Amino acid sequence: MIRYTKLNKIIKLSSVVGIVLAAAILLTLAGCSRKVNVSGVKIGGVALEELRIYMELTGDTDLRRAEKAEELSTHVNTLLTQAGGKALELADSAPDGDPALIFTETAAKGYDDYTVRLGSSGQVLFEGGSKWALKMAFSAFLEAYVLNGKGIDAETAAAEGIRPGEPLIDYIAPDRDAYINDPSLLPFHWRGEWSPPAEMLDYDAKVACLERKENRHVFTASHRGDWQRYPENSIEAIISVWAMGGDCVEIDLHFTKDKVPVVLHDSSLSRTTDFADKAGKNGLPESDKIGDWTLEQVRQLRLKEGKGGNDAAVTPYLIPTLEECLVAARGRFFYILDKPKAWRYAKLPDIEELQPLSKKRYLAPYMERAENFESVLIAYGTIDETEEGTLDADEALKIQQYIYDTYGRKMFFFLRGWTDRGTAGPYAETLENGSLSNSGVIVNGGFVGADTEMAKTIRALTKTHPYTFFGSWTLDAGNDHEEVWDKMYKVGLRGMMTDDIMRLVKRAAELGGYV
Repeated sequence: MIRYTKLNKIIKLSSVVGIVLAAAILLTLAGCSRKVNVSGVKIGGVALEELRIYMELTGDTDLRRAEKAEELSTHVNTLLTQAGGKALELADSAPDGDPALIFTETAAKGYDDYTVRLGSSGQVLFEGGSKWALKMAFSAFLEAYVLNGKGIDAETAAAEGIRPGEPLIDYIAPDRDAYINDPSLLPFHWRGEWSPPAEMLDYDAKVACLERKENRHVFTASHRGDWQRYPENSIEAIISVWAMGGDCVEIDLHFTKDKVPVVLHDSSLSRTTDFADKAGKNGLPESDKIGDWTLEQVRQLRLKEGKGGNDAAVTPYLIPTLEECLVAARGRFFYILDKPKAWRYAKLPDIEELQPLSKKRYLAPYMERAENFESVLIAYGTIDETEEGTLDADEALKIQQYIYDTYGRKMFFFLRGWTDRGTAGPYAETLENGSLSNSGVIVNGGFVGADTEMAKTIRALTKTHPYTFFGSWTLDAGNDHEEVWDKMYKVGLRGMMTDDIMRLVKRAAELGGYV
């Protein structure tokens, strides 16, 4: 059950429809750029700015608990100051009845579940199954009781039908299948930090950008998903990109032992999963290679936070299949599929000549089952420095035509072209003259902000081919920021791939004139 307070009424929601309605209400309230006077807001009869923060967090080391505390307190105070309030101090010990915001991370709750209660003496008690749940709990509390300026105490709670000991907010996350089929149901870990303009969620606007019918929109792509808030390449990280207004996610494909395409960057399971704790036990393989595990076995592993590694915390999230990703994206957003040597788009008659370096594993059957060909951009072209890896754009058209003739569906492009190898211009010309749905060329891979000659070359290219959509990426720390994105926009690039997707989405909203 979800219980939210809005306009002095209690809304009890227990159905999927109710969850969607609640999410819409809260997104409407959430705009963090909105300034309100929160200094007069009282919680339990005490001014909000007089409260302190106290945390009881779990973790296997003092350092990890301290890092969580810092991250959570930063989140709380950032949202408060953005709303026009004051930052709150941390309490070193339990407040013992003093006014406080008390955060408790507990294994008794699911990873994304949380509860908010009103205690005695101005205490607000937040309980959640993870640091992320606690962040969402505070954001929900801020939306319901602070941004509207009304606050909460025992009397107003009773007037709204909340009896002593009952939660003000009680959130239980939907199961995984629910938010794969309806991505709006995912518990968003950035809740309260950003509310995307409706235009940035419009699928038709994304298509118009790819087809060069819309010139202002920045087509934002995330490298391995929103890995700052969810495990890289997880379905949760992917959906998060879409929900914040992103257009595309670059994901990596490998095949399991039973020939199922799954989304994982490395061929090894070691870095991003709890493989080390489970390998060789309960009938699981000892090998760390994804190709030695069946999908059923892979489902017993759990992904690690962020980019993984030995010190990363284990989450409850699973390695997703390509089919699950396609279901979530249908009519919403796009993918660039990496590791092209591990698979082929379809079993074309002359596929050996078209993709000579790739393995005989075909994606079309999975796209057909998910009823989604359109979300997969044909990422073809110059895939390496060898002659075999510098492919002709005409061959990409054959892939598109085959899919259309066989399945009746049109796919879009994001061909990989280089100006210094003489492929970017010809790729653009081929798309303009011969494709069923002219779309994009990735120019020179990464864009280097300090390279003025590259900028001039790309500007000339975009002017020569005004009907082709061009993009690039900024994945190294020295280029992955607003100054470089602005330069890309000025030279005519409308596709940008980043490792910091929320930051790019916010800048794209400004460049596109949405905010």
